[in-house]
Amino acid sequence: MKIILLADKLPPEIGGMETHANYFVQHFSKENDLTIISKRNGYDVIVNTDYQTIKEIVLFDFLKSFESEKCIVFYNSGYWIENFTAIKLLLKNAIFLYRTGGNEINKAPLSLQIDSHSERQDYWVKTINQSIDYLIANSQFTKQRLIDLGIQTEIIHIISGGIDVSNIQKAINEIPQTRKLLNCVKYDTLIVCCCRFVPYKRTDFLLRAFQHLPRHYKIVLVGDGELLDNAKIMSNKLNLNVQFLGRLTHEETLNIIAAANIYCQSSVDLIVNVKNGNYVHTEGMGRSLIESICSGIRVVVTNCGAIDEFINYENGTLVEGDETKFAQQIEHTLSLHTIEETRRQNYCAEYSFENIFSQYENLWS
Repeated sequence: MKIILLADKLPPEIGGMETHANYFVQHFSKENDLTIISKRNGYDVIVNTDYQTIKEIVLFDFLKSFESEKCIVFYNSGYWIENFTAIKLLLKNAIFLYRTGGNEINKAPLSLQIDSHSERQDYWVKTINQSIDYLIANSQFTKQRLIDLGIQTEIIHIISGGIDVSNIQKAINEIPQTRKLLNCVKYDTLIVCCCRFVPYKRTDFLLRAFQHLPRHYKIVLVGDGELLDNAKIMSNKLNLNVQFLGRLTHEETLNIIAAANIYCQSSVDLIVNVKNGNYVHTEGMGRSLIESICSGIRVVVTNCGAIDEFINYENGTLVEGDETKFAQQIEHTLSLHTIEETRRQNYCAEYSFENIFSQYENLWS
């Protein structure tokens, strides 16, 4: 099968879209004719499976060679939204899929000069309805947001998850070594959070919560972003026992998660202002949360977005309240038994990349 993947964000950058694109490439390049189109320095480019640029292209001139071919076009994001309609008209025999967590459609960025935010959203909605055969949403919450915007219900398909089962098992096997590297002895309490340091992740809330915990708890934060330096300054001011590891590879991050006693995150439904409007930026799924429960690690997380579709009393604690309440729930959750192995295995089966990619194939078969 000929598959054309359009992904503006690729490794070595780290994030949800990059992770999904990476595993998509690994999976579908094995038995398919996969072409990867990305964006580098303002130009459309073809990249190889190591994400090295092969050549610059003129997008429509390149795609014209597939004009009569039956193929799959998979948009890993809405970056090419202004080209969706023309590509659909050009590739008449193609099946078009677009995976989204919902935030970018609500934000509705465009290079076109449309002043009204609601009109920019309408542009996205109209284009998707006309150009996409299967719109993959990562949760029921995301699906409902899309329907509320005006996306046709019949094109939306919920496919949640995307975790690397083999690397998670490897991380579990290496827990003693990882904890040793983190200077954690067997009975130390290790609290972990892995996220981008951006406003809606609300790491400032998390740090304020940590000041209500015993000082001997060891806290590790993984990730980078615009607010990382602010978080380090705040941690010093609060005299917290926090270790910032910065950006790690996905495999290294899984090792840290598996070595934890508990995973914490304090995301929020954040109202973000855009030109002549605003939208809510929030968690459409929460991959690190799913990776945690698939590693057998309970989660303490503020309740926002789609999180309550994945986290419940069986695998963690949803927190409604302030930083003190959050800290109390960390202590409470630490007192609970670990996630049952059978349940952990079920999570792995449900959320594995192998499972979600088989669902993709079912859509276009």
